[in-house]
Amino acid sequence: MERAYSSGGMAHLAIPTSCLRTCQLWLTLTAAWMLVVTCVASQFTTHPMLFYSPDRVPSLIKQARTTHSKIASVLEEAARTMLSNQHHYLPSSNYETFGGRWNEVYGNNLAALAMYCVLYPEDHEARDFAFKYMDIMVSFPKWQVIKIPSDEVPVAHSLTGLVTAFDFLYPVLGKERRALYLKKIISVTKEMYECSLIRAWGSQHIQNHVATNYVSLLHGSLVSAVHQAPESKKWIQHARESFEKTMSLLNHVIDGSMEEGVAYGSYTSRSVTQYAYLAMRHFDVDHTQDLWLKEHFWFYYNTIMPNFQRTVGIADSNKNWFYGPESQLVFLDTFVMRNGYGNWLAQKIRSHRVMDRKSGLAPSESQRWCTLHTEFLWYDPSIHPKAPPQSGTPDLHVFSDWGVVTYSKVDPSVTDDVFLAFKSGKMHGRGIFDVVQRNMYSSWLSKWKSFNPGHEHPDQNMFVFAPNGQPFITDGLYGPKYSYLNNVLLFSPSPTSQCFKPWEGQLGECDKWLRWRREGVEAYGGELVTASVGDGMVHMSGEAKNSYDPKMNLKSVYRSLVLLNPNLLVILDHVETRSRSPLTHAAAFFNSVENTFDPARLQKLYGAKSTIKGEEYKMFWVTPEGRSPKASLSKQSHPSEYRSRETNFVNVTMKLKSRLTRMAYALYGPSETIVDMSFLDVKEEGVSFELRTEKMNYRINTVTRHNNPNVRLKFLGYPGYVTVRKGMQLIKFGINSTLEGTKMKTPTNSDSFTTMSLFLGALMLGLVVLYLVNRRFRRIVPRPRNFFLAMVLMGGLMLGMLYYSACQNDSCTPTPTARESAAPTSPAGLPSVVITSLPGSGSEILGWLFYYNPDFLHVQVPSDIVKLPETMQASVNPFLDACVWTTKDENRFPALTNKIKTLRWSWHRVFGGLSRPARAVKNFESSELLHQPDINSKQTDPSKHFTMRRIELVDTPSDSKGDITHKVYQTVDLLAHASKFPNAQSVLHFGSGSWGLKLQWLQGILGDTMRNIHVVRDPRAWVANFLRDNKRLYTSANVAQHVQVLAQQLQTPCQFKNLDSEHFYDLQGTPHKLLATLWAAYMDLLLDSVGGLRGQYRVVRYEDLVRSPRSMADNIYKFIGFPLPPSMEHQLVQAAHTGIYQSPHEGLVLPSKLNNWKSELTLTKIRDIERICKHSMKRLGYSRMEVDN
Repeated sequence: MERAYSSGGMAHLAIPTSCLRTCQLWLTLTAAWMLVVTCVASQFTTHPMLFYSPDRVPSLIKQARTTHSKIASVLEEAARTMLSNQHHYLPSSNYETFGGRWNEVYGNNLAALAMYCVLYPEDHEARDFAFKYMDIMVSFPKWQVIKIPSDEVPVAHSLTGLVTAFDFLYPVLGKERRALYLKKIISVTKEMYECSLIRAWGSQHIQNHVATNYVSLLHGSLVSAVHQAPESKKWIQHARESFEKTMSLLNHVIDGSMEEGVAYGSYTSRSVTQYAYLAMRHFDVDHTQDLWLKEHFWFYYNTIMPNFQRTVGIADSNKNWFYGPESQLVFLDTFVMRNGYGNWLAQKIRSHRVMDRKSGLAPSESQRWCTLHTEFLWYDPSIHPKAPPQSGTPDLHVFSDWGVVTYSKVDPSVTDDVFLAFKSGKMHGRGIFDVVQRNMYSSWLSKWKSFNPGHEHPDQNMFVFAPNGQPFITDGLYGPKYSYLNNVLLFSPSPTSQCFKPWEGQLGECDKWLRWRREGVEAYGGELVTASVGDGMVHMSGEAKNSYDPKMNLKSVYRSLVLLNPNLLVILDHVETRSRSPLTHAAAFFNSVENTFDPARLQKLYGAKSTIKGEEYKMFWVTPEGRSPKASLSKQSHPSEYRSRETNFVNVTMKLKSRLTRMAYALYGPSETIVDMSFLDVKEEGVSFELRTEKMNYRINTVTRHNNPNVRLKFLGYPGYVTVRKGMQLIKFGINSTLEGTKMKTPTNSDSFTTMSLFLGALMLGLVVLYLVNRRFRRIVPRPRNFFLAMVLMGGLMLGMLYYSACQNDSCTPTPTARESAAPTSPAGLPSVVITSLPGSGSEILGWLFYYNPDFLHVQVPSDIVKLPETMQASVNPFLDACVWTTKDENRFPALTNKIKTLRWSWHRVFGGLSRPARAVKNFESSELLHQPDINSKQTDPSKHFTMRRIELVDTPSDSKGDITHKVYQTVDLLAHASKFPNAQSVLHFGSGSWGLKLQWLQGILGDTMRNIHVVRDPRAWVANFLRDNKRLYTSANVAQHVQVLAQQLQTPCQFKNLDSEHFYDLQGTPHKLLATLWAAYMDLLLDSVGGLRGQYRVVRYEDLVRSPRSMADNIYKFIGFPLPPSMEHQLVQAAHTGIYQSPHEGLVLPSKLNNWKSELTLTKIRDIERICKHSMKRLGYSRMEVDN
């Protein structure tokens, strides 16, 4: 495929429209690697061809002297540096010397040298040097490092460099050199292919070695194919299959991160961006709309520290980037974002580079020029560099997959900015962890054997703090996987200690690489609990108990960080042990690879300090009892890469109490002075901590039973995690408002019966007692005695009549539901979340905003385990009825009222006695959502016994993701969650559209705590959903019969406004009009009927949930008054954007499928729907479709 050029001189890929539409979805990509490659790279017959064609060379030369001159100058500097010291930069002609050390530098430098020779063809000295360079490379019998012959990574670097140089310089190579170099390329490419079949990296994914090796295989096989190498097509197919699987897996990583950290992440992304480009150019496969690539920019932007010279490491790191990242950023701007952000960040990074070779911040000699050629080729000067709008403003960024939070301004002009980072995440990130746990690709993944998170650290609940831009507390960078190098807690004595007995840190420690294959480590990980800002302060916290061996019997290892101002950080560690725990001590470590620590004192408190650029940075700590253990201050040297690294650390060892242990730490820069710090109140549920500085007094209230929303509400006054009182100001983190002072409506229905019964019973008992007392003292006369007896008899008669009346209304029906005790009421002001929608609107996706959240229990009503009581009075059609229930109807359905209250406030009565079914049970979320007939309806109308069957989804090439096991929420998950989190607040998700018209009645039951989320759908998409596949859903839902019932309801007091039965009968032969009329009438009535609910309901468009899941998740949680957990945002984004979730009635959910109705409906049908639904569409923000003339 050739290239089309922009007016700015940058080439853009000309990709067929049909390819763009198909290939933009990651789910379709594996279909490509499952097909046999029949014709690959046939459009190229000569070189150069890898990244550009011969006819582009003149424009490249021109760009080097104009638009690309800055990058070209770096290439020229690299070439001049190599030419000035040829002895140093040329590989030795002796293999013993070449293979005597890690030798990737030679392949890495060769590509930059070749690119320079293309841009400056007049420099014959450089060209001759390149020829000599390549002559030496092909003269070696092999490229392996002698001591590690089974490691193909250095071979891959050499192969990629030689292939790139061969392709670039082919026009000026002599015939002999062409043959000699090609022979070596084919030989090594074949070797790499054969190794991929037997080495672990050949079947692994998303790891720097894997990506490096396969991109070299792809380079070699593409060039070999031009010369008709016999097996080249097989090699290409194999490389493509591996990379396509990797690209598919990366789209589970919804935040654009790399679990190997920034340094090794840049290593892997170097190869990933090269593959994405080569796939576009050679295979017509477009990955530029992949979710991971669209988010990858933020991985570089939000991890850069003040001065733009360092990054937060997290995992093995060398203080910043290994490869690039200028090349990757340019690629993202040119092909993915096109907004200037990538070019801006690339320029700022380059301008702030430390070039002093003696500095630990300078790029490695082996890697500094490796990506210059792709940076030059991908740079688009027509995209003006532009800083993201949040640059210069303090910004909290949550990597919900990585489990990392960062806070900074990301402004190169501000050198004294604060940088704070915190990590508590799953091994390999939440997305891949989920893939492994669910075994989602069982045919080509072998769980953890298919991954290699060896560069990760045992570092859950670690943090990095740089006040004033100075590295006070740092991460451990590249080194052995010891927990104490990562600012986390260790415990002693541990029965499972693997090193440093009797102390033990987190699972997987003690080796050069993380022991991810060790027993028990497969479930390793922390949980990022919350991250939020408020009034210039920051709060973030994490739970790390699952990062430690279960034999330690740790119930909670919770760490909470509050940044009170840019120079003052307070950390609370909370440790809870079980009664059988053998642990007696804990040790907290704080590291710095830059500065030493010295002792410090604050009155009776021990502390430590570092002197950085002549200023002191201090930290102190205290227990609830006012004690401050003296710390051990040490310096240690440990192996790192191919040299040693020194680190300095503070070790604060504390004795564990019998069950709960707390310790608070305050860290601050030179602009702050702490006067005193102490715990004011210590309770089971949480603690109150006071910190006094010379400028301000702070009181921090922290809930340590963070998984219990009732406790959080009671302790803090709202269901958050922390409050800070700053002077007279109270800051609540995580929400916009609270639900304080929430009141319930006056009890009704069965509560009224109970109250009246008690009153009459008490009256009767009082009269009897009064009669006996009077008789005892002989004060009674016959006439009063008869009066008393008459009153008692009348009270009994009234009580009997009341009981009989109540039983007639089904409140005494002898069913399991009716035998439940009196309906509960709200124990607190926590919100009662109710989800409603028309069937087929896609509201099921909202479940992923609540599944597995300790605060909530998502309950589908009805479902296979949740039945509504049978009643003659309460007729709720399982599809839709026209009845609006209001608060006036509160007394009509006592049994149904009790059931709703039980599901909301005493759901344990419903789920407590249920055993967990096998995993094979149909999933809870997509079970027969509307499987029940009308509640105890005695009618014989066939529609009243309607069952909306789940549409059996037929995989098609466009909707198939190989053999992926899509994410579902099953009954077993619900019951397990209910058992694990008994204080979770139920979320009632009603399946019938009827409930949207009964919100006032529900509000009468749930009171002011009700928070209704009503999901609506574009009527054109809703109608198309029912008519798709030959009216499949329309038929299974018995829509026509339901319309007949609705028409009959028009004769009753509950009816649609402005709707007449004749209109329905006339439209029975035109389903799209019937459905449109149904939608319009329903929406008009719904929107009119909810006016009295004030701020207790939100209409949410399904399209917004799918297009903008992050902002919608945040808005919905703010509406219900709860902090949004990062894991819930992650789940909703995954469900909406990655194709791993299937809606029960229409299949895969993806933004690109939202407008399928445009091709599924005729223009006539679209106009009919728009005409009928015009009023409600306008109210909901749906616009008329524009059609080109």
